[in-house]
Amino acid sequence: MRVRSVFDRVTGERAGAVALGFILLLALVAIFGPGILDRDPSAISRSVLQPPSGSAWLGTDHLGRDMLVRVVIGARVSLVVGLLAAGMAGILGVTVGAISGYFGRGVDLVLMRISEIFQVMPTVIIGVAIVALVGAGLVNIIIVIAVLSWARTARVMRAEVLRVKEMPYVDAVRCLGYHEFILLLREVVPNALPAIIPLISLGVAEAILQESSISFLGLGSPDMVSWGLLLNDGLKNLLRAWWMTTFPGAAVFMTVLAFNILGDAIGALLNPHRVRA
Repeated sequence: MRVRSVFDRVTGERAGAVALGFILLLALVAIFGPGILDRDPSAISRSVLQPPSGSAWLGTDHLGRDMLVRVVIGARVSLVVGLLAAGMAGILGVTVGAISGYFGRGVDLVLMRISEIFQVMPTVIIGVAIVALVGAGLVNIIIVIAVLSWARTARVMRAEVLRVKEMPYVDAVRCLGYHEFILLLREVVPNALPAIIPLISLGVAEAILQESSISFLGLGSPDMVSWGLLLNDGLKNLLRAWWMTTFPGAAVFMTVLAFNILGDAIGALLNPHRVRA
């Protein structure tokens, strides 16, 4: 099943279409929102802890900063972290899984044992520890999340490669004299990739959660406005300003839920045993 076919069929599913629509809307807000609002997210005012109103739709924080602007900026940071970390983890997982499944034997044994080690790691705890050691920063957080998240993709990719490489057309192409690496890249990997698409969507959700957890614990960059940082600020004023935690928390919840629903919808469409109405 081609990627375009999967996209067309997901948009035909109600839950998948709603989730995809929300993600696209969030992406537009993250890209164009800061320019449209045209306000400094760090600008301090005298309107401290102002509840949501006409002048400040999502209220203000303990320093008088506009929460709407900060939530919109946080959307950009969260999406960048989620997409880049999931993309890097996907590339690493696909590469490891393809090599492991296609060549097998000792290579397969070593790579799969390594993947098992990464799978049993408590990723949030390890991620927090590594970020605390290497220092806060957007690039460091993305790399840490990606390095800790590739194992599941690698194992699914390995299983798909093991299935695809036994197909008759692969043997037919091999008889034409193509090198094994060319055969892997041209015939096996493209036909194994559709099974990875749901994992990429789920990986974005997990990366957003991990980044929010790291920032919530105070290990994110202080110069980077993220939803986790907003939750950290809101926790200190939870009893006085409910909006400081409610809106960033709702943003994290809805975004993670949307990516999970989208991943589940794609996975259901790719399931050969799915019962169709």
